[in-house]
Amino acid sequence: MDGLYSQLAEEFSFINYKAFRKSSMLAVSHAIEDLILSLSIDAEMFVTFQKFEFFEEEYDKYLELDKFGKNIFIFAKDIDRTKLDKFKNTTFVEIDDSDELIKEWDIIVNHPEYPITFSSYEVSVMDKPERTFLGFLSFYPAVTAKAVKHFSNELKKKDIYYYPETDKYEPLSDREKRFGNILEKFINNTLDEIELKDTIREQGQSIELIKRLCYAAEYRDIETALHLVKISKYMTWFYDKLDIDISSSDSNSIGVASLVHDIGKIGIPDNILLKPGRLTGKEYEIMKNHTNIGASILKDPYTNMLKTAKDIALYHHERWDGQGYPTGKKKEEIPLTARMAAIVDVFDALSSKRVYKDSYSVNKCIDIMKEERNMHFDGEMLDIFLANLNELIELKNELEEKSKLYSEEDMLEEIIKKY
Repeated sequence: MDGLYSQLAEEFSFINYKAFRKSSMLAVSHAIEDLILSLSIDAEMFVTFQKFEFFEEEYDKYLELDKFGKNIFIFAKDIDRTKLDKFKNTTFVEIDDSDELIKEWDIIVNHPEYPITFSSYEVSVMDKPERTFLGFLSFYPAVTAKAVKHFSNELKKKDIYYYPETDKYEPLSDREKRFGNILEKFINNTLDEIELKDTIREQGQSIELIKRLCYAAEYRDIETALHLVKISKYMTWFYDKLDIDISSSDSNSIGVASLVHDIGKIGIPDNILLKPGRLTGKEYEIMKNHTNIGASILKDPYTNMLKTAKDIALYHHERWDGQGYPTGKKKEEIPLTARMAAIVDVFDALSSKRVYKDSYSVNKCIDIMKEERNMHFDGEMLDIFLANLNELIELKNELEEKSKLYSEEDMLEEIIKKY
């Protein structure tokens, strides 16, 4: 990247190399805008909105800022100029996907007494489904001067000639650097608190949703509850055996997410779902659709846990060789959590009694699964699974004995409360 954020972060780094969610960045930008309005600061401003629709959400606020009589430059994609008649001191600059600014969220306040530079860059973080940004904030004239110079160059590329009040750029003094370190700690702690509170709230919502979905699934399938408990416990156990960094989610989170791996079965007709025998080819095709139904139920996940749950629900019947369903993904195209689920789900199906079959011996389970190495299963993961199988057998026996003493609802509650 070669935009404003990369230049400033490389040199000043007050809030740098840390991923923040959109809500945190929104809190910072709103605070800046409200500060200017409350103090009636007649400052020049440079603001990037990526898409014009994001600007429309702030339309009334920027109409107020426009009244101060200084230049405001708004950079956005797909600008609807029919909605701009009321703006007198604001210049709207069209950008497209080729502009580096399309990935940035910037607010620059150019004022001799209140210089403010806020710049952030949108990034993709594997375990964060929501929009995520690296952020930078400064209150120093030298930083703002450099930011203004950057934007004046960007305007020149658009044949808009703007001459800033100052383009003086001086290195930070030792005093400014020391204060910058204090400021960085203050801002980081504040944003961390925002992030933590949002995470706790959203995780609570996720767990409550998963809990309700588990009970919905239990009412449809008499075998589901104990199966869910086993898969959850097996996934937690398996994750701890893997020396692979799959995300910042811990094993308990993955265990909870896997509780709804078969949630799509609530959309399968009873005559197929509860059939006491093997399915016909046509019935099997209908049953396969539970993966897509599950993904639809968990669509638009707003937390890491729900994103993991959706991945597992949709892809746990994919195969390493690409012959699985519903998408035919293969090898590392399949999310790692879904590859884990494929192994533990098949093991539980083979080793447990069903209405249409008896349970298989451990040796027979091993033989069947070994034959599917690098075909159905990720071979390296299967090796780790089988190498530690004795531990899993102990866990399996423990859960089955426990199910004789406690209701399956209580066992589900235990998993969820533990998280």
